[in-house]
Amino acid sequence: MSDESEKSEVYNVKEINIASPPKYCKSFEKNWAGVSFKGYIDTASLDIVVDSTLGGARTGLVSGSIKDDVVQDVRLESVNGQVVFYLKNGGEIWVRGGLRFTNGNIFNTEDRITDIF
Repeated sequence: MSDESEKSEVYNVKEINIASPPKYCKSFEKNWAGVSFKGYIDTASLDIVVDSTLGGARTGLVSGSIKDDVVQDVRLESVNGQVVFYLKNGGEIWVRGGLRFTNGNIFNTEDRITDIF
């Protein structure tokens, strides 16, 4: 081995799947141009888990109680802004997003994702 390779650092990359859904859950998926959300809601506890991809960058899992809103602040080189998942009309999951992409695109929406039950 050369001296250069001995100084190299090795980084392991491992894919992490969405956590195993609970027994009573409803899965959902919503896609717009450059923005997608995939996840599930525990219909007993109203806890939500969402895997987000924004502008081609997987931003990872966010989770929490949909009763209190679940907020994802995004500060990446390619996109900045915020996405909020919340409960509306007593039984619907909604998303409100304000994202600005470096290519000039803007994602500014409020849309229904799915019914809970």
